[in-house]
Amino acid sequence: MTLPSPELDTRNFQALVTEARERITRSCPEWTDHNVSDPGITLIELFAWMTEMLVFRINRLPRKVHIALLDLLGIQLDAPAAATTGVRFRLASPATAPVRIEGRQPAPDVIVAQADGGIARLVTEVATRRTPTEEPVIFEVSDTFVIRPLTLVAYTLHRTGRFDDVGVSADGQARPQGPEQLPFSARPDAGDAAYLGFAEPLHRLVVQLDVSAERAHGVGVNPNTPPLRWEVSQPDGTWAQAEVLADGTGGFNYGSGIIELQLPTVSAPATVGGHDHPHYWLRCRVEHDSAEPEYVSPPRIKRISCAAVGAVVDVWHAATVLQETIGHSDGTASQSFHVRYVPALRLQGHAETLEVRESLSEEWQRWTLRDTFTDSGPQDRHFTFDPASGEIQLGPSIRQDDGSWRQYGAIPGKGATLRIGAYRHGGGQRGNVAANTISVLRTAIKGVASVTNPQAARGGVDLETIEKAQDRAALELRSTYRAVTTEDFTFFAEENRRVARAISVERDGAIAVHILPVRNAAAQPPARADLVPPAALLEEVRADLDGRRLLGIDVLVQPVEAVWVSVAADVRVAFTADVESVRRDVEMALYAYLDPWPEGSRRDRGGWQFGRALTEGELYGLVQAIAGVEAVARLLMYRFDHAAQRPEPTPIGPRLELGPAMTIASGPHTIRVRANA
Repeated sequence: MTLPSPELDTRNFQALVTEARERITRSCPEWTDHNVSDPGITLIELFAWMTEMLVFRINRLPRKVHIALLDLLGIQLDAPAAATTGVRFRLASPATAPVRIEGRQPAPDVIVAQADGGIARLVTEVATRRTPTEEPVIFEVSDTFVIRPLTLVAYTLHRTGRFDDVGVSADGQARPQGPEQLPFSARPDAGDAAYLGFAEPLHRLVVQLDVSAERAHGVGVNPNTPPLRWEVSQPDGTWAQAEVLADGTGGFNYGSGIIELQLPTVSAPATVGGHDHPHYWLRCRVEHDSAEPEYVSPPRIKRISCAAVGAVVDVWHAATVLQETIGHSDGTASQSFHVRYVPALRLQGHAETLEVRESLSEEWQRWTLRDTFTDSGPQDRHFTFDPASGEIQLGPSIRQDDGSWRQYGAIPGKGATLRIGAYRHGGGQRGNVAANTISVLRTAIKGVASVTNPQAARGGVDLETIEKAQDRAALELRSTYRAVTTEDFTFFAEENRRVARAISVERDGAIAVHILPVRNAAAQPPARADLVPPAALLEEVRADLDGRRLLGIDVLVQPVEAVWVSVAADVRVAFTADVESVRRDVEMALYAYLDPWPEGSRRDRGGWQFGRALTEGELYGLVQAIAGVEAVARLLMYRFDHAAQRPEPTPIGPRLELGPAMTIASGPHTIRVRANA
């Protein structure tokens, strides 16, 4: 319930006119015609109308006052967030020399001075294509990556439980002879593998394997899904699966060919077989599945060589500014400075901080970012940063009860120079571009032929609006810093602007927090990956909640649990209706209804309610209400099987029950629309 608003001036139009007419006899007794047709009365009514509008505005607190009150309470607008994705840099030919993809990390050999005293580096930029209606969306590489030449140094076979080392020539090619040409057992068994060893790390690389071989034999083996797994050695002794981009051998069904692989983001050396020194390993392992046909006999490999032809590098929708000078200290408390580009993103990492150089020193001192100065002493080099306004604030001096003054946070000496080591600006939902839309290399790199993003960019969030900050302030002022109840954990999880919704439940003595990431685009039906938060977001929310929980409470942060529902409906429409239009309207209504995401801002409490059951009856009513629908002859609900990419064969039934932390997501629907005769 909101508090009643006081009326600062209660006069309305009629009261103002009456008051003015009463003054006529006192101020101008000669004016005797008070009829509405008199021009003077017309002027009185005109000014009364204008005055009433001013009174209306006075009775509403101006927007600026709202902002001032939020600022007084320490409520800041949440900063925007930058969308991130991986971009595949493909070389024109296999790497014979290192190809450097410059990221935002400092690199002295490519630093040039800016006119304003800052530092600009030749950071690699990629972008979407410009269209007649939209400017390109520009991304920059986050960390420098070097694509180095890849040379095979070891070739080892694992067959029938034993390892056999095969020699590799000086030119990096394996040319096995005799029985060593068989990479697997005579009848390939699960676990048989061919290991390719390298001295260089393999993470993120796109590699080509040039294989000369005689084809394998297997009745019914699908060349597109052979019983093989390509994997890379990991730091913990496990193996991570590589993605097969192209396989000219058809899983060795065709014999010779080129195999192109996208390797995972992490690799580590390991010791395999009888090798004394660890190598970075890529292996091809036989994996039998009861649903997949097996090889009857293995291929016969006569030659195999490897080359690096690209890499996937992380990019973000933001621009980095390095070593921007923001001003000079006057030696007083509560000084504030501003960065040039706003809104900025939150400061992250060692370099993104305030740096101060005293007037008689050549050394730059790094200061520490704090949320408040509550625990800061006079010697603590602390500062606060508001990304929305770009304001950097130094500590205040507060008068104490005994009349003395206490300084919260250190103050640079008079004449000291202040600069930001690095900060980023940009971000927003505009950066949530679809897969394969980043195709322009804005920074020329010798040897790079093309770029593309295999996955959609995710995580971009706009700057918070004043209205949403007001809603959030009301909740924050009712909350403490500590999270005690499940509602507290839910509230603090949703404080992260990349979280659309959250639900917290008690489970096995711990608090399980399920989060739904902000959706990048309202594609219908949504992709399964849209519901899975990035690992970095899960860790970010977990770290925040870990600092708020009470001792003894364990916190688990997980993706939301969703049941994917597909609807099959038989709809009847009038013979004059546009059948395709009605079908499309029914589909869109189902997509919007069976949607876990809130409409608009994350603060709106839309989306399918956690734990709420779904019934066929409500879907009948939803479809029946669509314009043009005369009757719904039949409607069934099915669970959608993502592995098989089709609905399950058995309908759910008239009612779908959900657990307390579960929601519903919409799979593809099958809508049959027929016109009545």
